[in-house]
Amino acid sequence: NGVSINYYDPADSTWKQKWAGSGMDILEFYDGKRTGNAMLFRWDARSPDGTRAPGRLTFTELEPGKVRQHSERTADQGKTWITVYDFTYIRRSESN
Repeated sequence: NGVSINYYDPADSTWKQKWAGSGMDILEFYDGKRTGNAMLFRWDARSPDGTRAPGRLTFTELEPGKVRQHSERTADQGKTWITVYDFTYIRRSESN
């Protein structure tokens, strides 16, 4: 479980997200920009050996009321990307 807040930062004209999970983990996503039907953020994690593992998080509108959230990270400066998670969100109908 987790909760996030998304906000626009006028200082650098980008979107940001802070996410806090029930396991006491906190992630910060930055440099958010919309391109077409997708919003792309960057984030940083650490590999088990302590090296930086850059990541990217993409929200893509698949159709009205349906969004894909895809998180990836790289250990080789972006040559290859590994999926961390890949979710699809579907808006509930008003009757639910």
